[in-house]
Amino acid sequence: MREIENVVEDGDAIPFEEEMASDGDTMCMLTNFLDPTVVYTVNVTNPERFTPEFTDALSHRLAAQIGFQITGKRTIKGDETQLFNAIVQRAAMTDALARQAKPPRDADVIRARL
Repeated sequence: MREIENVVEDGDAIPFEEEMASDGDTMCMLTNFLDPTVVYTVNVTNPERFTPEFTDALSHRLAAQIGFQITGKRTIKGDETQLFNAIVQRAAMTDALARQAKPPRDADVIRARL
């Protein structure tokens, strides 16, 4: 855990503690701050966890940020931002359509006991 982001500009760092949960496997973050924004950094070693929409959106967002410095074209920021927004909208639709498979039904013997 890196930090809890303070939404107040130039605000003090928000104190927190990390603690092991009762299950012995999960780390918990404890703070008295109401609705904190957490900045979490992880080293993802499996790139397949990123959807194509995510990688497309990230590449266009980066292009919007650094495109002018690289190409000298003043229109690139707007163009890449439009592409980024379109991809984010498409990703939201794709995500909304995603379905969780229903768990398999229990055998008749197990269901009869319920």
